Amino acid sequence: MKKSVLCIIFIMILVSCRNIGDTSLNTSDNVNQSNFSVSEIGGCKLEGETDSDIKAQVLCLIDKGMYSEVGEVIVSHNKQDDKVFSTLASYAFLYLMEGSNDIFREEWEKVSDKLREVYYDDNELTDASYDKLREDLTEFLDTRTTRQMKKESKEEGFFDPEIGMKAEELLESKSWGKPKDINKTTTEYGVHEQWVYSGGRYVYLEDGVVTSIQE
Repeated sequence: MKKSVLCIIFIMILVSCRNIGDTSLNTSDNVNQSNFSVSEIGGCKLEGETDSDIKAQVLCLIDKGMYSEVGEVIVSHNKQDDKVFSTLASYAFLYLMEGSNDIFREEWEKVSDKLREVYYDDNELTDASYDKLREDLTEFLDTRTTRQMKKESKEEGFFDPEIGMKAEELLESKSWGKPKDINKTTTEYGVHEQWVYSGGRYVYLEDGVVTSIQE
């Protein structure tokens, strides 16, 4: 069975981290820690040793946002070559991915296709499980895309003022930048400023920090 390169990298990293982290423990401690981590993680219990039991624990971990632990559980049961578990590992790794939206969307589409195949062709997921996985993944795509676009815009200098932003940062904004006028009031409590922009936009600052925005 052809395995996803993404899934392999994910699992190898997790296993390496686990091995490095356990070197300071004695043999007895390793066994106890391993049993504990596999039988129950973050409230997700392993009720038995069947594939259904393991899958239930993995789905529980995904639902709780414990994406790194998904790979640990799958490897501990030697299920990394299984189509269903490989798909779930790839699914979890999407939430840990960094990088551009283009790369993420490409991997997102691959995982979505694999998820549909596991559900429709292999009947390995219940309707409720599949619907939740699909809906959560779609929502995450939208959230991540928006967040990444905002980050890239800020790096390019096109960003809006935010509460807590310093005056120096606001001046660097290509979409706001230097105001048309500044109304300043100095009192014993500090310096209060009103920055006036075109289009009826105002930014209020106290001691050089944005406290309010009006558009």
